Amino acid sequence: MNRILRGAKFGFTGFIVGYILALVLGQWIWLDMRVNIALIVPVCILAGIGLALWNQCLNSKFWLWIPEAIVCLILLVLYWGRLDAITVIPGIIFKEALYLGFINLDMANILLVLVLILGNALWFINTACELQEK
Repeated sequence: MNRILRGAKFGFTGFIVGYILALVLGQWIWLDMRVNIALIVPVCILAGIGLALWNQCLNSKFWLWIPEAIVCLILLVLYWGRLDAITVIPGIIFKEALYLGFINLDMANILLVLVLILGNALWFINTACELQEK
């Protein structure tokens, strides 16, 4: 059970890191026109799960806060003053990354918020379990 929680925790971290890369690489128009930038998110999720299963001695108490802070900073820097872009771009990346083209943008944004809330809850529960084991 601990390996499953650890894999989910690192998969969520991979989701956040993939989101960072998708936001930044989406600003490079030449690359964005040729490649679906959002596909980097599932690759990072799989890399995070693989890292969790492969490396058992990795200490990961505070790793999540840094990528989440970077996502917030990137959104503020890139889309400052453009509220419509802040509500559209994350939902579009989420839809494309997880192949959810059949849902509308409002539902994608709601699902993204739910994934972030559940991922953070999972992260804190798993970290508390790791601290109790030590």
